[in-house]
Amino acid sequence: MPSKRKAKKKRYTSPSFNIHDAQSAKAELEARGQPKDPNVHRILRSINQQLETSKKPKSDLEESA
Repeated sequence: MPSKRKAKKKRYTSPSFNIHDAQSAKAELEARGQPKDPNVHRILRSINQQLETSKKPKSDLEESA
């Protein structure tokens, strides 16, 4: 029987990712996102809403609730 060579296993590399705040995520999408993609528009709308609510004073938020 011919000898079977074992394939050398690749060393494990853990996945890497970046954590963005709302401002940097918005800038990244505006720079790299496809302008006609509806998902990009949906995400940007969500980010803008989050930024607007974080800018409002607490008294305005309590009155609207």
